[in-house]
Amino acid sequence: ISFSDKKLTYKSVIELLNILDYDYYFKITDCLLSNDIRKLLNIYDEILKNGFDGHHFINGLAEHLRDILVSKDEETVTLLSKGVELKDRYLEQSKRCEINFLLTALNLCNDCDFQYKTTNNQRLLVELTLMRIASIGHMSEKKNFKSFVVIKDDAKTSPLNEKIDEKNNKKEQNLVLESVKDIH
Repeated sequence: ISFSDKKLTYKSVIELLNILDYDYYFKITDCLLSNDIRKLLNIYDEILKNGFDGHHFINGLAEHLRDILVSKDEETVTLLSKGVELKDRYLEQSKRCEINFLLTALNLCNDCDFQYKTTNNQRLLVELTLMRIASIGHMSEKKNFKSFVVIKDDAKTSPLNEKIDEKNNKKEQNLVLESVKDIH
């Protein structure tokens, strides 16, 4: 309280405790959905400059994406241990997220988490992960010079591989939805 002239606010507490709050993850997710790579990388740079660890960030992003996934189903939204206002924000953002986007993004975050401690360039790993997530669903814009799409392998864009990936994604979606319902 002595740091904020005896006025305790949410903003002063998160600044004092150096906590990465939900607003960053909502902003990051908005950038991911709109494929706004420039803004995405600038926000991530700001997060790093504020002293946050990239590993902590990517795990927090995975948790945020999980909470969005849980918010997509009225039966599982009760699994969110958040306040009413925050739950409403998750519900609103979940309406703009396709399940395929969320599942793929969660897999990419998980891959980044596994590779984080063994990579020589941790910042690049997280940035590439963010760019790959932002590229989900924007493959048709690949040739548009204004968009910035990053993929692991151009072979994945063949029609045959797209059909296989579509089948696998539907199977993954069903498994995740079943497991989320089983948890509740």
